[in-house]
Amino acid sequence: MKNSTYSFFLLFICFILNNCTSSTNKNLENKISINKICDLANDVYSEKATYITDFICSNVFIDNRFFTIKIVRDKFLNDSISYKSEVENWWENESHSTLLIYDNSTCELVYSKKFEDVKLTLSKVNGEFSKEGNLYLHLISYGGGSGFTTWINRIDIYNGRIRLVQLFDSNELSVILFNKNDKDIILLNGIWDMSGWSDNLEGETHFSEHRYKIKSFKLNKNKFVLKNFGITESKFSTNNKSDYELLEEIISIEKLDLPYQNFEQFKAFDNWLGKFK
Repeated sequence: MKNSTYSFFLLFICFILNNCTSSTNKNLENKISINKICDLANDVYSEKATYITDFICSNVFIDNRFFTIKIVRDKFLNDSISYKSEVENWWENESHSTLLIYDNSTCELVYSKKFEDVKLTLSKVNGEFSKEGNLYLHLISYGGGSGFTTWINRIDIYNGRIRLVQLFDSNELSVILFNKNDKDIILLNGIWDMSGWSDNLEGETHFSEHRYKIKSFKLNKNKFVLKNFGITESKFSTNNKSDYELLEEIISIEKLDLPYQNFEQFKAFDNWLGKFK
């Protein structure tokens, strides 16, 4: 009887171990298949006569899934004049760009969107596309002179589909800080007061002191919630100070009640280059 019980016990243990091993192997296989490298050599967007590839990454992590992301630029302008391969400034050559996202589990193209007259850049706060974290797409448009506009978007999955959610736009007077916890963004938008110029007086220039409109965006249940903190009463200069120092100066003088203990937990974002400083 004892031998029978012991044999049954051994069989039961072997059964459990075998199932665990099979399950582990299956999960591993799934993980490998989802994060496999897709061969895009024959993709229509790989035609070198038509497109130039500005960016490609084969292991971008979005909401627990891996994707290959590619950004291509049309090789011809609207009037069919070929772009110049060597230019001093990127905006001299900014033909239409297309964002392409491929599902690594099937290598199928699941999202594509063309953008006109903007430069596209991608970023994550942690700096690694293969790790967890919000994926941001930045659209940079140069308007001539020293002015430009950047639209900051978040790429995520909603109802099983890739979507692009615009968060806010910014410009050369903006200061943007992303919390390293990837759940908070502080936006300072400088207000360019042009009223003086209409009265033949000296109005504000780009490098003058400005009043600032302050907002925050907090991630809550997979969406960013906007909160306005108002406009500063005083004007502030960005000369010879970092983005953090500017914010601390504004908070000190304006007595703003931002819900953060310190700003070392934030990373400053360069919205002209489309990357973190």
